[in-house]
Amino acid sequence: MGQISAALAAGNPVLAKPAEQTPLIAAQAVRILHEAGVPIGVVQLLPGAGETVGAALVADERVSGVMFTGSTEVARLIARTLATRLDGYGKPMPLIAETGGQNAMIVDSSALAEQVVADVLVSAFDSAGQRCSALRVLCVQEEVAERILTMLKGAMQELRIGNPAYLATDVGPVIDTAAKATLENHIETMRAKGHKVFQPRLLDASATRGFANGTFVLPTLIEIEAINELKHEVFGPVLHIIRYRRPALESLLKAINRTGYGLTLGLHTRIDETITYVSEAPRNGSLVETATTRAAVARLTAYRDWLTTQNDTLTALRCERYLKHIIVGSTFILPGPTGEENTYSLKCRGTIRCEAATLSGARAQLAAALATGNHALFASGSAHHPADPSHNPPEMAWVQTLPAILEHHVSVERSREDPFDAVLFEGERALLQPLVKRIAARPGPLIGIQSVATGALASNEDDYILEQLLSESSVSLNTAAAGGNASLLMIT
Repeated sequence: MGQISAALAAGNPVLAKPAEQTPLIAAQAVRILHEAGVPIGVVQLLPGAGETVGAALVADERVSGVMFTGSTEVARLIARTLATRLDGYGKPMPLIAETGGQNAMIVDSSALAEQVVADVLVSAFDSAGQRCSALRVLCVQEEVAERILTMLKGAMQELRIGNPAYLATDVGPVIDTAAKATLENHIETMRAKGHKVFQPRLLDASATRGFANGTFVLPTLIEIEAINELKHEVFGPVLHIIRYRRPALESLLKAINRTGYGLTLGLHTRIDETITYVSEAPRNGSLVETATTRAAVARLTAYRDWLTTQNDTLTALRCERYLKHIIVGSTFILPGPTGEENTYSLKCRGTIRCEAATLSGARAQLAAALATGNHALFASGSAHHPADPSHNPPEMAWVQTLPAILEHHVSVERSREDPFDAVLFEGERALLQPLVKRIAARPGPLIGIQSVATGALASNEDDYILEQLLSESSVSLNTAAAGGNASLLMIT
């Protein structure tokens, strides 16, 4: 419904293709939209299998964009299909993919065990773990791990498994027999590898209503050594446990970041410094300066002044326009219930790969990267368009003459393997299509591409959407947690 609402709000008609396991609730949702006044032709329901109906919709040239929720693997398939064509404006096909997460929670020795256990039960086992934001990996500091796990196992023993129509039921079934088989296969595979596996005993009929007659999977704990042992999200009531020592917190965060999943991260601590450290840890596992509005303004101002000395008035004016709307590093306080502090922040996305056909285009791309606090990585030489050796990108010697303040925020690629987080392109349509295909074929996270035609930036006919070069982060802090602030105890 979120996807449908967003598409409608932007003025688009919608073809709603639900997961093949959930056609009835989808039909009811679309029926309610029609009853509320949305024309039948504007929202149409197309239930069916992903391999047939879903694939046909994605491949159809009449479809102008795709919003998808599901696995990373399917999202990559969709991206590669969409990469075979451009939209009606000659730009890459829009794809918005929400692909779940290897969601972790970090628990240090200052946390209150009772609160940890209560939150873990809700996050890992409510809805039988079938939420994109459900807890998948619990990382507990070694010194308190045994006590917390003992309490958690005891609490799991009290869970009632069965038909969720009953208010007394805590854990319902997984969605179908295929999901059950996948989960049980994972559990048995981990058990065979020697991992400790815990499942609560089935106590009595009142605790397991209808268990034998449905696709139920027992709530499960599996101890592992490191998060990289998990190659994909385990979508169900299965929680993995990692024990860590306090000095290893930094390496633990880097390991979590390297999984490529970035949906949610939980933290149980009463130490403010730990909250700050974990919430600001860069998602790519490397230590980089956190972009702030003030820093972005300083860099872009220095770049504007340098452009003025180069008599590049057009790009300098572009910088001036960007300077009026810099929002990277901004944090907004959101309304919420008493006992919660909710903030929404905009951060730099990371490294922006820039491919330009003209010098003015390259300089405009740098302005966009700096305005959003990002690092600009320029393509160079034959790596720019290997499919067209006759195409020569602009010389990049000008990069070496930029102000010193930009030294660590712009570079020229050393190899095609240099990592990046988004792409800006200026060039002809014939060169854009191969680029889109190459990016879609890359392993790892899906990469967004923004494109403009050659010369469009110089004539102000087109521009990049700066918001798409930012990363959103929301933090919810429980200010009413029992136990007080452990930092006060550390003063002595």
